[in-house]
Amino acid sequence: MASRHSIKNKGFTLIETAVAILIFIIGAYLIAISYLNVVRGYINTRNVQISLSNIKLALDKIWKDMKYGIEFSTTTNCIIFKRIFDCKDEKVCLDGNKLKANIAGNESVLTDEKVLEINSLNVDMKGIINPSDPNYILSSPKLITISISGNLILPKGGKSPFNIQMSVAPINSVFPQPKCIAQPTP
Repeated sequence: MASRHSIKNKGFTLIETAVAILIFIIGAYLIAISYLNVVRGYINTRNVQISLSNIKLALDKIWKDMKYGIEFSTTTNCIIFKRIFDCKDEKVCLDGNKLKANIAGNESVLTDEKVLEINSLNVDMKGIINPSDPNYILSSPKLITISISGNLILPKGGKSPFNIQMSVAPINSVFPQPKCIAQPTP
């Protein structure tokens, strides 16, 4: 008679098969969780990068408009000026914790409050602002600096502070009495 454990009984027992399947399931679960964490991290990083890129694009547009702007004034949380190439009023303001731009009554939000929390908008103008002054070229702003500070909202509830500054020397500080160049309507 052959023994019970002969070479011909070459299979796994039911317990060995169950343990192998359990180890496989645990490994697959750990790999899936790791993959999901990597994807979540990528999405969060991409959202932050998109928000910062949007702020940069908005500030580049504001910088260009201010470069060719006239009749600058400020309020507590706003800078107001007139665009020289189309005579439209432009206003950049901090409203709550959002940065908004208003061009000729059309308002748009420049920041995503889920990712960026804006705490302050400071405008510093060097030069006296008085467009009625006959020596306007001498009293117009020579340098305007906008400083935006706030917090970058991190995915797990943390915050990272940031401060963005830009300075512009408006064209009206060089040319005497610049006027709006209204474009003819087609």
